[in-house]
Amino acid sequence: MKKFIPKTVCFFSLVLMGSLAMAADARLSKNRVDENNMVQLILTWNGDKDTHSNPDLKPLEQDFYIYGVGRGSEIQILNGKTSAKTQWTLTLLPKNTGILAIPPLTIGSEKTKALVLQVNKTGSQLSTGKPAQTAFIETSLSPKAFYIDMPIIYSVKIFYEGELVRGELSHPEGSNLVVTRLGEDKNDELAREGKTYHTIERRYLLLPKISGDLTPRPPVFIGEAAASPTEKAITSGGFIETIPVQAIAPAVHLHVNPKPSEASGQWWLPSSNVILREQWSIDPPVFHQGEALTRTIILQADNLSAEQLPPLNLLTVADMNTYPDKPVLDNKLTEKGLVGLREEKIAYIPTKAGKLTLPAITLNWFDVESQKMKTAQLSARIVNVLPGNPAENTANTLSLEQKANEANNINTTILLRKEFINIGTMVFAVLWIMTLILWRFLSRHKKNLKKRPSDKGSSLPTLYE
Repeated sequence: MKKFIPKTVCFFSLVLMGSLAMAADARLSKNRVDENNMVQLILTWNGDKDTHSNPDLKPLEQDFYIYGVGRGSEIQILNGKTSAKTQWTLTLLPKNTGILAIPPLTIGSEKTKALVLQVNKTGSQLSTGKPAQTAFIETSLSPKAFYIDMPIIYSVKIFYEGELVRGELSHPEGSNLVVTRLGEDKNDELAREGKTYHTIERRYLLLPKISGDLTPRPPVFIGEAAASPTEKAITSGGFIETIPVQAIAPAVHLHVNPKPSEASGQWWLPSSNVILREQWSIDPPVFHQGEALTRTIILQADNLSAEQLPPLNLLTVADMNTYPDKPVLDNKLTEKGLVGLREEKIAYIPTKAGKLTLPAITLNWFDVESQKMKTAQLSARIVNVLPGNPAENTANTLSLEQKANEANNINTTILLRKEFINIGTMVFAVLWIMTLILWRFLSRHKKNLKKRPSDKGSSLPTLYE
């Protein structure tokens, strides 16, 4: 019996050691948190060498927003044996209250254990270990209806008390969302419930790439404010005494509609308003044969970027030469949202007098408010071309055609230069070969002269001095 006990103890010790030496492990910084408060998830991987694999965090996205992932590694060599430890620290924000499960996560070929987090339903502020200034975040979305590939203006406004010393606002992120920051932050003061707050507003452009329900990660503001002016904010050491300012934006849910079946046309343009308008270098336009007249066509669309606006279909006109310029794109950010502008200029030169017709320009777009297809249009225009001065006509035509031909002239000059270079190279090669032939001939002639007997009292002249 005495011999059996040590064997049993050794067996259970090995099992215990094996369980403690798990290759992948997970733990939470705390098992209970209040809603709108963050928690840290620490993942650990142990092995005989450093792992180059990162954990698969996709299973966490159902119940948590991931705000940061830090990674650290250490390698130890003891008695010739190498051991490696890699640790990931994740900052998580629960999406819901109640009991949330953290499923096993895969690191390489190993899996961590499952965990449980209790999220209590309480206030809306982030919890800290010390008293904090009042702060909260308001958000707004424009427009109200969302469609695939339609830009959304997402405004984040931070309200806080006191004098802000420093602060950082995280960006909203989300799968199948392209997020772009718009412009600079805007500072202001606004009242809420009879109290005045300092505000910082930041706006983003969200571009959904798929239809369905999308939830961007709420921005979190973490900063520090100077102590109240009634207190001594500056310490004896000259440092500013600060207190934390923290807030989280309320979650927003985007129901992104697909492109409707009735949407027709080559371009998908979901908007609340699309306008086509024109301007002339002479208004009203008066056409003369051979004289140039410039037409500027402006396409304007609400809730669309200038890069999304298509080129206009400017049809050719019989008995009229046309010279289009490069389009100009511009985006304007207004209180109502984004406005995209596309400007195209074209010069017309009639080649004969009489009546000519400028065809209509049309563009189909989808009205997100009425849920119907609409058409922006510039109506056809009948113009009466007056006879012009032939000499001036030729000069005007040549002036405009000169720009169009500059590129061709440059290419022609380059080709001619190349031809001259090729001819020069050939001439040089021929002259070089002729020089070699002459040199060999003269060398042989010199040798023949040296072989002849010379007369006494006389010497042959040197051929090459």
